[in-house]
Amino acid sequence: MQGVSHLFGQLSKRCLTSALPHASNATKFLRSPAASYIQTRLQSTSPFGHVTNQVNRISRAAEPPQTTPQERWAVKSRMALENAIASPPADAYAGRSIKVMSNENGLASALKNLNDVLSRNRVRQQVRSSERHEKKGVKRRRLQSERWRKQFANEVRKKVQLVMKIRDRGA
Repeated sequence: MQGVSHLFGQLSKRCLTSALPHASNATKFLRSPAASYIQTRLQSTSPFGHVTNQVNRISRAAEPPQTTPQERWAVKSRMALENAIASPPADAYAGRSIKVMSNENGLASALKNLNDVLSRNRVRQQVRSSERHEKKGVKRRRLQSERWRKQFANEVRKKVQLVMKIRDRGA
């Protein structure tokens, strides 16, 4: 709770000193009983006082120290360079590349990842189907059959899930 009151005090001091032409009047007000009453009322009426206190503490710890514009520019430039090196621009091979790590399972895991990508993109089926020419009508019937199989499998999956829900309820 003290973090909230401290934050309120700092905020009100900034607002009053910028709004009032005489800074001494603002500091006199902040030391007055009225200001302390307002702060205690805010503390007691806040339902999430402990959460707010923790957030304030974390945000104060995360605030960087005051730096010059040149230092901030250097930090941002270094971060931008690191990001550019870490993720190069996309090229023709960006989606078709698998990284191979230099650890003991690097090659095996890379081959497994490659196999997963090929399966997901149905590359083997496309290569097999493009080996020979398929007539237009045959292709149309095959695609219609594949669509129907997908729809049927999806409906069966939904019904099985429904039956499992009903069984879980104890009916």
